[in-house]
Amino acid sequence: MSSQTTLADAHALVLQFLRLNSYTHSLAVLQEEASEFLQNNPSVLDTPPEMPLTQILDQLRLSGITDKIQGMDLECDQDTDLNIKGNGRYPRLAVQEFAMIHANNILTVRTQTIPILNTWTQQLEIVPALVTGAADKTVKLTSLVTGETFRILEHHQAGVLSIDFHPHHPELMLTSSMDMTTALINVATSETLQTWRDHSKYVVRALFAPDATTFVTASYDRTVIVYKLAASTTPDSPRYEKQQVFGPFAGPIESFCYLSDQPTIVVGTRGDNYLHYVDLDTGAVTRYNMNANGDDWISFTAMHLSVSPDGRYLLCSTDDRNGRLILFGIRSARQARNFYGTPTDEFSMPRHCWHPSGKYFFVTGGDWKIHVFDVAQGKMVDELVGHKAVVRGLWYDAERQVLASCGFDKTVRLWACDEEGEVGK
Repeated sequence: MSSQTTLADAHALVLQFLRLNSYTHSLAVLQEEASEFLQNNPSVLDTPPEMPLTQILDQLRLSGITDKIQGMDLECDQDTDLNIKGNGRYPRLAVQEFAMIHANNILTVRTQTIPILNTWTQQLEIVPALVTGAADKTVKLTSLVTGETFRILEHHQAGVLSIDFHPHHPELMLTSSMDMTTALINVATSETLQTWRDHSKYVVRALFAPDATTFVTASYDRTVIVYKLAASTTPDSPRYEKQQVFGPFAGPIESFCYLSDQPTIVVGTRGDNYLHYVDLDTGAVTRYNMNANGDDWISFTAMHLSVSPDGRYLLCSTDDRNGRLILFGIRSARQARNFYGTPTDEFSMPRHCWHPSGKYFFVTGGDWKIHVFDVAQGKMVDELVGHKAVVRGLWYDAERQVLASCGFDKTVRLWACDEEGEVGK
């Protein structure tokens, strides 16, 4: 006979499965027929299962294959570092809100210490700033010291989807937009240095390589484009030119990231169950199946990708209705960890960012919260509550140990580890 705990777990799994799949009639019938059991076991309703029924069945199916088990045993030896616990210190307290920067949905946010030309003194001043891009077509720079917006850049004709800064020239900003363009801007002078119109749909992301010798753009037109330093470039004034186009891929590209120590990007697209590793030196493309059982069933999209701080793992946010995130080994289909629980649906645009320790990461969901996951525990451990609409962007400021978030409530919020007041240091 099953134990009471096992029966409670079984009820919780079935209830969660019916709820996730919108089987509302069946859910209501089960709740009615099992009402006595549910009343005697309130934890069934109060504590959702950490792993959904479908994933348990997938793992059970895989566990019956001996060579898979042996392979998993060997792989576990590679991931013992993931079991090392963090110190429990991460941003969890809301310390500052910026509600007047934009009047429209804010799509992306980050911080940057920027040299700004003082027009009165003609001297450069170093300003720690919030940098935001919004549906109002603008990029705005707001001082973390005074809270005042001191630059408004209007070089795009539609919403700004991504912002990056040159690794060696903090005044050089790369932006991409729904207007199908990418731009290189000197924020110290507000000058548009270069604009590229090489995509035919939204440019969802543009990123500099860690060494800044290239940058890459990704688009809903199913292509990624690599730009390299032009022959006419100088150390003080880098210029870029189009080098190579990769694609078309199977569907619109939702995310990509650079590997931290190699001239390689990882691309995730819709309509595809593979991650694509693109070697920018050789042009070689290597695919890794995101399905643990090796089949080609497409049940989710890689919506956001990032490399762990130690460079050994790739974190993938998905649009799986179970709120699934997968931690892959770099250059591998090996799933070192799976995480669940962030509210997600087919319209979600989940985003995440790492804590510099690599022991925690932060995830957006459809419930307006920021979810904190503990890697060692393999589960969600905290929720940051404050936004009044969907959270669209996250950024971790390692220098100030602050998490920045933005969203459709038209605000930017800063989260810190302790009660430290305003973050203007």
